[in-house]
Amino acid sequence: MRIEETHQDMVIAEKTKQRGYNAQGWTETNPEILRTLAIETAENYIIYGLLLLIASFGVVSILNMMVMGKMREIGIMMAMGVSPSNIRTIFLLKSRLLGLAGAILGATAGIILPSIWEIERSEGWDSHMDLHPYRP
Repeated sequence: MRIEETHQDMVIAEKTKQRGYNAQGWTETNPEILRTLAIETAENYIIYGLLLLIASFGVVSILNMMVMGKMREIGIMMAMGVSPSNIRTIFLLKSRLLGLAGAILGATAGIILPSIWEIERSEGWDSHMDLHPYRP
């Protein structure tokens, strides 16, 4: 029997048993699928963490390059009497604005792109068809 709500398999199996039929839910007959899903979920979180770490190194490198590129301007500001704490505040503000711009762009892309892909999928386009064609 095929069901729409896969998480309701045990409830539907129990109702089917009450009608006199022999039934088992897919989670009962295939526990290895649940274990595989749990492992894949953990692997995904590890990969997400590594991606975040790599992105963090990228942001730190960009900020470091920005400071190195502005060394002359920092020297001029210090010669004009700007305190090191004010210079630090300027660069912290710049880094916050850079982070905010990245967050806004990332969130916008994260909202728009899946919506576009969902529209394409609803129109019959499926990326798996292009990547893994079935050939009997």
